[in-house]
Amino acid sequence: MNPATTNYQRFFQIQGHDATQVLDMLSDAQLDQVPFGAIKLDRDAKILRYNRIEGEITGRDPSAVIGRNFFLDLAACGVGPHFWGRFKQGIMKPTYDEIFPYVFYHEMPETAMLVRMTLSRVVGERSMWIMVRRIMPSA
Repeated sequence: MNPATTNYQRFFQIQGHDATQVLDMLSDAQLDQVPFGAIKLDRDAKILRYNRIEGEITGRDPSAVIGRNFFLDLAACGVGPHFWGRFKQGIMKPTYDEIFPYVFYHEMPETAMLVRMTLSRVVGERSMWIMVRRIMPSA
């Protein structure tokens, strides 16, 4: 885990717990109550789960994005080494948890975000959680 991950974990908490400890146990209704965007991707970047807050950030209906490719269909601005490259490398590792800044701009106004990528803790499942939080409040 890099130092930035350790310093910024507090931005990705759910009821006082680090998000990595609880995300996989949440129902869809509970996931919609999480105070930041949360997206779960399979190893091919197909969207498995997408919460309400992420829908509000992006202006998308969460139910309409399930099954779509996150990078090719929703976040084309992330195709490159800084975002997709991290995903491709992280999904292959036995453990992965990183936090980094990123500016999203595909089909939305430029929005500075703090992004956390972490492997799912479901045994036998190779998937990645992407969590996003606005760095600055929206106007």
